[in-house]
Parts: sequence; C-alpha cells; structure tokens
Amino acid sequence: MKTKNRIIAIGFIVLFFTSCVPSLHPLYNDNDRIEVAELEGNWISDEKDIWEFSKVEDEPTYILRFTDYKKKGEQSPEPKTATFE
Repeated sequence: MKTKNRIIAIGFIVLFFTSCVPSLHPLYNDNDRIEVAELEGNWISDEKDIWEFSKVEDEPTYILRFTDYKKKGEQSPEPKTATFE
C-alpha cells in the first residue's frame, strides 16, 4: 500500500513539473516580432467593442486592451475589459 501511494505521489509530481518546462517549439522567436505603426490606437468593431493597441517602449511588442460592451439582451451593467501582451 505504501509503495502504491509513493508511485501515485511521484506520478503527480512528474505531471506537475512537465508543465513548467519551456516549449521545445515556441510559437515565435525574438527575430519574428515586427513593429506595425498602423496598428497603434483605438479600433471599434461593428459590435461597438473597443480594441486599444499600445506599443511597449524599446521592444517590438504591443499591449492589447479589449473592452467588450454590453450586447443586446445581456444583463451585465459594466463593460468587460481584458488585457493581452
């Protein structure tokens, strides 16, 4: 019984640490990132949602702040906002 519990515990530890390993095949590398000046600013979708792109200084990186406004029939009183890098 003790051996079985140890094997299960080791299995959980191994599964936990496999999620901490960096990817062998990342989605992009530093030399893949580019700057697009036309992207910066506020964009409004047909549904009146706001997409706000702002550039990070000295890096080819952008911060996206997305604001999802109340749609017809929804009950939430405040807009929902999410930020992405």
